[in-house]
Amino acid sequence: MGRNKLEKMALVAIRRAGGEQAGIGDGVAHTLAWCRQADVNLEPAADGVAQDGSVDEDGNPNPAGRGMSIFDAVIEVDGTMVPVSLKGGDSRDISCKYREVATLAMAGIPLWTFKLKVIGGELHMRRIDVSRVIREAPAAVTDRRDARVYGAQNPANVKPSKDPNVILEVERGPVVWKDREWPFKVTRRYLRTNVKWSKVPADLYLDPTWVPFDPTLPSTGLNELVVFGRRVTARGTFLD
Repeated sequence: MGRNKLEKMALVAIRRAGGEQAGIGDGVAHTLAWCRQADVNLEPAADGVAQDGSVDEDGNPNPAGRGMSIFDAVIEVDGTMVPVSLKGGDSRDISCKYREVATLAMAGIPLWTFKLKVIGGELHMRRIDVSRVIREAPAAVTDRRDARVYGAQNPANVKPSKDPNVILEVERGPVVWKDREWPFKVTRRYLRTNVKWSKVPADLYLDPTWVPFDPTLPSTGLNELVVFGRRVTARGTFLD
């Protein structure tokens, strides 16, 4: 089953459990509030709804095509709306917003990711906090400035890209497109954070093996956040 189909199935289950799509309505505010705990402005991965007007099996709008960011949905954890990333199949891409992601990780802000797979006709998951992977796993970084970001807590983690122990990569990937006004293709290179899932140690996962999909997470211990020096509830209402 394709990656997009898996992620849409997960989003349906999340909505039915009281969660929301990250890129529309209150989901945007919850995502921004979560990231601003580390003074980071990191928007949802897909901002808006599908341009073709397609809807899911419950009649809710499908999300827009995936952008360069990380979060796809928000789920409630002890009164706090927590953004999560949905990863169907073996998708390694975490985000092109690699510096923002590193800042969140080094600040200890969880970046929960639900890896998705269908087993026996049912959706299954393995949950993992990518922040821990960034902080603890050996990383290959292509730029010295980014090495300082990703090695902020453990510089020994930054290794050459060919090191067989590397789990996390901040690598340059090509984007090729044909400009509408020019008769030739344009190639641009961008940096993105990737995780080699096959090399991630089992003890970094919340689920040691694949389990039936259940859009829940452990308690965050956060019932209110601090945004720009002001206390804000999980619903985005300022308290002072």
